[in-house]
Amino acid sequence: MEVHEQITSGSYCTHPGKKMWPSDSQELDSKELSAGSQFVGLMAVLTACFSSGFAGVYFEKILKETKQSVWIRNIQLGFFGSIFGLMGVYIYDGELVSKNGFFQGYNRLTWIVVILQVKHLKSYI
Repeated sequence: MEVHEQITSGSYCTHPGKKMWPSDSQELDSKELSAGSQFVGLMAVLTACFSSGFAGVYFEKILKETKQSVWIRNIQLGFFGSIFGLMGVYIYDGELVSKNGFFQGYNRLTWIVVILQVKHLKSYI
């Protein structure tokens, strides 16, 4: 009787011993999730663009107001950025990094990008 009530109410499609959602609700849920994910992604990109722009303007303001060179300011920025970045890695992925190493998940494309960045950096030195 319980299985029959669930089928007629439309909340579950059942097979012996299994309960499954109807395919219509699965499609609806995935469409809603996709639209929400796209909105969150768009907001993340816009936030990154605005914060990057403000950081650039602020950095230029600091450079014009102080007597230290661009190199010193870049070293300071890189030092503190590395500290905060490594703290984030430790907090979110510390266990995986200790098991599999820092470069876990790097594939061929990742290494190509790293090498290109190093070559680009060498052109400035």
